[in-house]
Amino acid sequence: MMMMLEWSLSPHFVDVDQMTELVTAVTGSTERLSCSAVGRPAPRVVWYKDDVPLTVDSEQTDDVTNVDGRNLVKTTHQLVLGDLLPADSGRYRCTAHNAYGNVTFVYTLLVIGQILSNQSCAN
Repeated sequence: MMMMLEWSLSPHFVDVDQMTELVTAVTGSTERLSCSAVGRPAPRVVWYKDDVPLTVDSEQTDDVTNVDGRNLVKTTHQLVLGDLLPADSGRYRCTAHNAYGNVTFVYTLLVIGQILSNQSCAN
């Protein structure tokens, strides 16, 4: 009898060049924080704000991607933050984990007040 060996892979981020540690947004705007990871089994992503787990759903898409000659599921989670207020500023952490490990990325979001144009100030 021949046994097939299963292989595993701890999670790691892909598309890291699209992840920016410092995100600045204007009050009332919308920001999408993205966390794309691969692993086997497919990693689960959890979001935190200032180290408190977020219970909101994030948008998730799954695509098959080739990593080192192996087809893996790339899970992309986007945390969509709309109608931002200065109180939404803080540290947003995404952690991707499976049975073989975890990886973490931290965004710092700074929400600033509306920027007034020169025409607004002249009135």
